[in-house]
Amino acid sequence: MDKPVASLDRASALKRLDGDAEFYRVLVGVFLEDAPVQIQKLAEAMRIADANTAIGVAHTLKSGGRTVGAMIFGDLCAELENCLAMDDPKSAGFVFAKLLAEYKQIAWLLEGDVDC
Repeated sequence: MDKPVASLDRASALKRLDGDAEFYRVLVGVFLEDAPVQIQKLAEAMRIADANTAIGVAHTLKSGGRTVGAMIFGDLCAELENCLAMDDPKSAGFVFAKLLAEYKQIAWLLEGDVDC
């Protein structure tokens, strides 16, 4: 459980949690439950051009992702925050598509951590 796999760095996440693997599993479970809801909120906020809500949701996703070691996902959320803050919907849409693809990958990887 300590080697980075694809875009997931479990070792860094565990280090920030002082090696508490049980707490890590709890956080992964919360992230996997909450992220799809947040992603849906983000998509809706972007659809109706509600930048403030979208920025807030992207920030929440960034924090949650980085907490479980999904650093690329977190970076994409940060990039999306910046695009939204700069009122660049075209770039925001492109980054959002990358964020969705990355989420699918990390969710698949994290599913095994909850069942450990």
